[in-house]
Amino acid sequence: MSQAELARRMGRPANKLNEMIKGKRQITAETALELELALGLPAGFWLNLEKNYQLTKARLASARNAPGAENRDGGV
Repeated sequence: MSQAELARRMGRPANKLNEMIKGKRQITAETALELELALGLPAGFWLNLEKNYQLTKARLASARNAPGAENRDGGV
């Protein structure tokens, strides 16, 4: 299914769906319910994906900002 078709089924603009797919827009509870109706996967599945994505982003940011992080990759 194309992004345009999914956006149509969800009743959302295609550009907003594209931002969500690219990780620029979060999956809200409302969006998770729309995805559940459009794709048949439970809303909790979509919310879990979002939670895990946000947690991973936070861990990566934390690791980059940790003392000595600039020396971990062999750089100066």
